[in-house]
Amino acid sequence: MASRSAPTPPPGYFVAIGSNLDPERHVPVVVQALAEHFQRLWLSSIIRTEPVGMPSRNRFLNAVCFIPTRQSSEELKRLLITLEERLGRDRSDPDKKQKDRAADLDILFPASRGELASQTRVPEEPYIGPVYRQLAEHFGLVAPSPAPLGVETQLLEVSGVRIGERPVELRTNPPGSKILIQSITAD
Repeated sequence: MASRSAPTPPPGYFVAIGSNLDPERHVPVVVQALAEHFQRLWLSSIIRTEPVGMPSRNRFLNAVCFIPTRQSSEELKRLLITLEERLGRDRSDPDKKQKDRAADLDILFPASRGELASQTRVPEEPYIGPVYRQLAEHFGLVAPSPAPLGVETQLLEVSGVRIGERPVELRTNPPGSKILIQSITAD
């Protein structure tokens, strides 16, 4: 399914980002922290969704990012949990899946040459599927969809840069410098 013009993703992971507690503030904090830590990442559009499987009235902001790293999934998960806890999530709470959260960060799929064939499926969840598809199409992992995103996007600002309307590549070079942004889709 990979297109000849699509870039092959470097080793790394697709990660889901979600927040329904002050998400306009917390999603940029998460994106900033990930961009500073890894110096490069690809980020989908940011979409507004209804809560699924939990009794909340707070709508979520959701996105998917691709993080290029050679870290193990265990090392990355520890970093993601640390970021969630820094934003107030109690990972020890047995009801954590039913509670509103400032940050919910989950590894979706690894990406490496040996594992790319498994990336051809798109998650069905309405808060992950549309935004994962954007990055999977960019990397040629799924066939391009002629349909528009079909969900409400949210424009946010990270370090003076606007994100959320379309998939982008974010870089900090050198680490700690201003975030640079590049669209990965045709305007």
